[in-house]
Amino acid sequence: MAKAKFLGDPVRASKTAPYGSRYDNLKNLVENELAICPESLFHQLESENAELATASQKLVTRLSYGLRLHSPWEIAAHQALRAAKTFLSLGEEEAPPWQDAFLHDPHESVDNRALTIGSGRAILSSPWSMEACTVKPTAYMSDRREMARNKFTWTDLSARKRCQEEGIIDALFIHPKDSHCRGAAIALQNYWPQRNVAPETFSGFLKSKELRGCPFISILSTLCAALDCQPNRGPKPSDAFDTLILATVLPYCDVVATSSDLEALWQQTRLRSKFKAQVYGAKQVQLKEFDDWLTTALASAPPAPKSFSLPCPDPFSPMSLPTNPLTPSAAATANTRNPSSSRNADEFNSSTTV
Repeated sequence: MAKAKFLGDPVRASKTAPYGSRYDNLKNLVENELAICPESLFHQLESENAELATASQKLVTRLSYGLRLHSPWEIAAHQALRAAKTFLSLGEEEAPPWQDAFLHDPHESVDNRALTIGSGRAILSSPWSMEACTVKPTAYMSDRREMARNKFTWTDLSARKRCQEEGIIDALFIHPKDSHCRGAAIALQNYWPQRNVAPETFSGFLKSKELRGCPFISILSTLCAALDCQPNRGPKPSDAFDTLILATVLPYCDVVATSSDLEALWQQTRLRSKFKAQVYGAKQVQLKEFDDWLTTALASAPPAPKSFSLPCPDPFSPMSLPTNPLTPSAAATANTRNPSSSRNADEFNSSTTV
């Protein structure tokens, strides 16, 4: 909704003014080093409409200042490697946990990411590249209707969770579906010879609580199993992306915006007690709660954003517009969280989301 600020349509911007105000408040927090709003693959897949996608890029890059999350498959691979080290009793991981999720240190100053010699504070101007995505909403809908519709109730949640865990692990590390998943599988399989560990222990790791306790697997399996166990709710194409978004960002964020359906499942499952992020849905009462959070956060901010003597050029030109975006929903995120304390999960659907 806030992207209307960048569409050059005053009427539309007026109708979505509350979202524009939320963008302004987030921008204030980011520029005063009180929050970060990293961009991700899901922001790039925001809209099939090129005009809306361009507005989304303008909005997101003005909040992220180039700070970007790894792809979901890279994050899953990094978490699995940490789990493997624990499983093999090889000691603590030396790399900081943020490296599992971010391309650059999220604690770095905005100025270090955004200042360009001779240009002042400037935003990265390269267009988003539309990466291939393994999530296929059409196939997801077909699989969901075939596999789960009206077959399970809430009492089946634990069993569905185990089924979803098996499906995720198979799709990522045993029979990877495409190049993205193959990269994650190769990284994990190569870890055993690199550490001179007996290869027969690899199959044990694939069945271990350490691997199932990875945040990505935990969250994704929990949410998809919970969707399986709602017989009166039909599957939605957006479920394929929304569950994957939450599995990717929740371990590393303090605040996440998602659909009202997924926010409700977040409340109903045990995920809320395992991961400490504040999750907001799209209902008015939840938007009010998010506004309250912004108000509290802004109380710590200086009275006005920092000022800079050098100009900040607008990097967007017709040559830098995305041309063929796809379609999921986006998650708004702020601040980082160490996911290492979030172990053991709850649910996912085998053949669709990864």
